[in-house]
Amino acid sequence: MTDQNTFIPYDMDTDEKLLEIFREHCNLSCEEYEEIRSLFINLVADVQDGRPVVGIEAQAEEMGIIFNWLYTVKELTLKEYNEVCNLAGQICRDAVALAGEGT
Repeated sequence: MTDQNTFIPYDMDTDEKLLEIFREHCNLSCEEYEEIRSLFINLVADVQDGRPVVGIEAQAEEMGIIFNWLYTVKELTLKEYNEVCNLAGQICRDAVALAGEGT
């Protein structure tokens, strides 16, 4: 028997969602895209690892600052900005819901 008490069965295919967001248009460099991809992978991993919701929300807020900067410098369109922010927000809402289920 393995000790997986801290692992929460949560999965979100952020790669697929990012490809959908940027399918029509992508002004990001490869490095910027990979950084955003990595941020989402880490956020989902933190939910899976049962990290405190407060930390997950703080991480999503930091991501929002990055997204805002990318929007300000015209790397993200308004639609892309809204969609990546909504994706981060959805992961946070999922983390809150999962934390509520665990109590």
